[in-house]
Amino acid sequence: MADEAPKKTRAKAAPKAETAKAPAKARATKPAAVAAVEAAPAAESLKDQATAFARNAGDKAKDYASTAKDKTSSALHNITGMAEDVAKTIDERVGAGYGDYVRKAASTVTSVADSLDAKSVDDIVDNTRQFVKEKPAVAIGAAVAVGFLLTRLFRAGGNDEA
Repeated sequence: MADEAPKKTRAKAAPKAETAKAPAKARATKPAAVAAVEAAPAAESLKDQATAFARNAGDKAKDYASTAKDKTSSALHNITGMAEDVAKTIDERVGAGYGDYVRKAASTVTSVADSLDAKSVDDIVDNTRQFVKEKPAVAIGAAVAVGFLLTRLFRAGGNDEA
């Protein structure tokens, strides 16, 4: 019988502990729910602001890309004009056959510039994505080559100023 008394005490103590926890849990849940309801409009507003910011950033990037495309095309046409002048000089000094090599290169540059003029920025981006998907090794090799050339150009420019 001595064993029965402690069992009764434990049985009575457990419901009191659960009862004490229940109101505290309910009290904590109500403010959390209220806070969640109050925070929902703020979160929605923040989400709308982020969406607007991303849209504006995308529009700005597209404008910058369009400007860069136009400047690149213009530069390529200028290179073509200079190449034609060089071809005439080569024809006069070395012979007509040698100037033709420069004219062929100028023709290729002109076709690239015309192709660039004819396409929108979205088309160029889509074509680039498709090319990278189809030939990732070539794309990586081209990126490495361009990076190498840009590094050499920046280093050469830095040495001239020093």
